[in-house]
Amino acid sequence: MTSTTVAIAVHNEENTIRKVIELWQKEPIDEILIISSESTDKTNKIISHLAKKDKRIHLITEPKKTGKPNAINKILTLAKHNTIIMTDGDVYIDPGAAAHLTQHLKNKNTGLVAGHPIPQNPKGIFGLWMQMSCDILHKKRTKNIELDVTGNLYAIKKGIIKKIPETTLLDDVYVAHETKKAGYKILYEPKATVRVKGVTNLHEFITQKTRTRVGWHQLRHTKTTRTPTGELTYLRQTLKYLKTPTGIIAVPAYYVAIASTWLLAWWKYKTEKNYLKLWKPAKSTKQ
Repeated sequence: MTSTTVAIAVHNEENTIRKVIELWQKEPIDEILIISSESTDKTNKIISHLAKKDKRIHLITEPKKTGKPNAINKILTLAKHNTIIMTDGDVYIDPGAAAHLTQHLKNKNTGLVAGHPIPQNPKGIFGLWMQMSCDILHKKRTKNIELDVTGNLYAIKKGIIKKIPETTLLDDVYVAHETKKAGYKILYEPKATVRVKGVTNLHEFITQKTRTRVGWHQLRHTKTTRTPTGELTYLRQTLKYLKTPTGIIAVPAYYVAIASTWLLAWWKYKTEKNYLKLWKPAKSTKQ
């Protein structure tokens, strides 16, 4: 296995960060690099306590939030090892995730390997929306990963990307685009699973999906950028969810909600001067 840095950008993750780190401590990795931006809860205290017992843990604190892209740029510079695994402070890997990702990077032609998010939401409309989204993307990535990697978990060779734009809203897609542009292959490893909780209310769903779709507008120059009409191609795949009472309501509502986020995203892409204002943490995923 190559030498590996696990990198996590966090902000107020006191409810999840201990378990996140402890799961990574069980993996054969060499460094856990954490950039904590303006965390005002117990996040930094928890990380510091764990770092006293494990020299692999390195905490960098930022007194002011300057955006996730800035944190990623610090990671790209400060990571000590030749493989960087990017993940989040509120998602939980399954055992073996590191090895499943990094085994592919032994091939000199492979530059990035994406993991497989598994939804952890309770039953209900938002749980079904999360399951639908994960199922759609899993099937798509299995056929052709292209640029649609997940920011929840991916591994990349250090040095391919030096820096990402500080205004980008889809850092994972941008990184994948630049990796492909540099001539490297992008792979999807379904065995590298990570447990992810989606949002549990409509406000955060609209906010989150609008931001990501503004991000797709930013990347409209790429040939594989996501489009509103493109999302309709997944309709047949989601018809199976209509078999339950919840699904009868959830499936049509999902496409109405997604359509509204595309409209909002178009407006914000045209009018918003500071795209990073659209990056608002979803509190319901951190409980």
